[in-house]
Amino acid sequence: MPICKPSKCEQHHLERRVETHIFLGVLAYHLLVCIERAFLEQGIHTSWETLRSQLSTHQVVTVRLPTTDGQALTIRRDTRPEQIHRDIYQVLRVPKRIVSLQSSDGPKIVTECARQPT
Repeated sequence: MPICKPSKCEQHHLERRVETHIFLGVLAYHLLVCIERAFLEQGIHTSWETLRSQLSTHQVVTVRLPTTDGQALTIRRDTRPEQIHRDIYQVLRVPKRIVSLQSSDGPKIVTECARQPT
């Protein structure tokens, strides 16, 4: 069976995807180094695995409620950050107004009634 060579356009598209993938990997690595440095500067010796595990419990919940007219109401709300989350955000200098953005507010409606897919 002959091997089909990609067209010049397809090859350029593939090369662009590879470049983008490498760029995002390098960007993620730099972000990781900055996060680890922020903790080390405060004398906190931890790993990315530990931080990721601790932060994984601070989540955003999405509730989709169908209405009687066939539409749906979508509500997004974050869980209240626990002390471990607040400590991590403080080390990373995340402003308190961002961390507690929805903690004191009621639920936020992020989409108006949208037709449910049929």
